[in-house]
Amino acid sequence: MADRGLSFSSAVVLILTVSFTSCANQARMVGADSSSSKPSLVFYALEQYYNVTGSEYTNVLSAREGSDLLAMNFGDLALTEQVLRTGPNMSDPVVGNSPAFYYKNKKARSYTVHKLITLSTEKYNGTFVMSCVFQSLNDFTSSNEFAIAGGTGSFRDVGGYATVTLVSRAADHKWYKYEVFLTACRRYHLSFN
Repeated sequence: MADRGLSFSSAVVLILTVSFTSCANQARMVGADSSSSKPSLVFYALEQYYNVTGSEYTNVLSAREGSDLLAMNFGDLALTEQVLRTGPNMSDPVVGNSPAFYYKNKKARSYTVHKLITLSTEKYNGTFVMSCVFQSLNDFTSSNEFAIAGGTGSFRDVGGYATVTLVSRAADHKWYKYEVFLTACRRYHLSFN
C-alpha cells in the first residue's frame, strides 16, 4: 500500500512539473505584449483583521495548534476571502474576489498560501489558482511571487506568475498590489499504467 501511495505521489509531482514546465516554455503572454514585462492583470486586495465601519474582516483563524492567541504558530490554519479592486481604496471598483487558505510554516514568518482568484470584468471572466510560500511583507520594497496553474473561463489553459507587494499599511489592515503575468499553456495527456 505504501508503494502505491508513493507511485501516486510521484505521478502528481510529475503532472505538476510537466504543467509548470510547459507553461514556462510558452512565449505568448495572455493579455499582454510578449516582448514586454507589462503584467496581464493588476488588482488590489485588502487584508483586514478587525471589523471596521463599512467593511468586515477578511481573515479568520480556523484551526489552532498552540495557546498563543496573538500569533500564528506552526500548524495553524487560517481562511481568508478578499475583495479584489482596481485600486487600493474601498471606493475603487470591485473586479472579483479571492477565497484562500494559508497555514504557518516552521520557517519564521512564512506561510503556505493557496488562492482561487475569481474575476468578473468585461474583459476577463473566470478563475485561476495561485500558490506560494509567502514571506511577511513589512516594507514597501519586498515582494512575494505566486505560481499560477490552470484556470476556467477566460483563464482556461493558462499558467504564469504573480508578484505581490505591500502598498499601504495601518494598524488594522494592509493593501496588497497583485501584478499577474499569464502565459498560454499546452495541454498534455499523460497515462500512468
